[in-house]
Amino acid sequence: MFYRKCLNLNESASLQGAPVIRQCLTAVLVASIPLADAIASEPVTISVYNNEVEASIELANGIAADVTVSFEQATGLSATAIGIDAELVDPGDPMLLARLPASLVSVPAAFPLLLTIEPPAEGGLSFLGVATVEIHTHNLGYSVGSPFRLYVAEDGGEFEDITDQAGSGSYRVRGSQGEFSEFMIVADLRAATEAVQEKYARLDGILSANRGLVNSNLYSDLTTLLSASYTAYKSADEVTAIQTLDDFSALVRSNAGGAVPNMWRSRDDIVNLDGLLRAATSTLRYSLTLLANDLP
Repeated sequence: MFYRKCLNLNESASLQGAPVIRQCLTAVLVASIPLADAIASEPVTISVYNNEVEASIELANGIAADVTVSFEQATGLSATAIGIDAELVDPGDPMLLARLPASLVSVPAAFPLLLTIEPPAEGGLSFLGVATVEIHTHNLGYSVGSPFRLYVAEDGGEFEDITDQAGSGSYRVRGSQGEFSEFMIVADLRAATEAVQEKYARLDGILSANRGLVNSNLYSDLTTLLSASYTAYKSADEVTAIQTLDDFSALVRSNAGGAVPNMWRSRDDIVNLDGLLRAATSTLRYSLTLLANDLP
């Protein structure tokens, strides 16, 4: 199901990890990088600190990035269990472009990196709630109104925007997920309203597709809040839309682990509805905030 591959700007787990580092595991994995006439291999160095993974990626042509994956609560986390891989892609590849949502969305030539996070089924990794993925690169620059966004796709499927924070350093972008897949930074020149419409539809789709996982009263409360947020947005009241969306996320979180399933595990045999809903809410909130501030 496509929607199974799905932070609030005011709520998130720290991206800096635990205050006291008790253990660090480091491994070197090999990323396969297809080039025009040959295939080369470059190292991806991974370190694990409690509920956080840090990966340093250095590919051909000076393409490099630091990736941080943070969990609210993880079990069985290790350098081998996380399953991080990276490769260079051709920004003009028709098959890749067909996976993007519109012609106004493109792969920046300065950073044509495809990141895959695919924990092996036998690795034993599980986590509760959301996993936050942050990519930091000096190959791109940040400015207010920057079109760069963090996109995710499921196993060769269509990419979608999961950005919930972006900033300098030279460029740093963050998004959250209820599970893992392929990640890529793209340049998205679409209007903010188009992104907002798409994200409302995505959130509604996730909730509707998993209706059987929650009781009828909770489902009714969630749909009422989502509808109220959308109505406020359509009335150009982004502030109320955001506040109502925050209420939606808080209701999901308060029921996580009980009325709302909140676990993902590497066997990928259960739905982490808490993570999916809160992640989709977080990126929608980000786009509504841009719209409220008249930013693209």
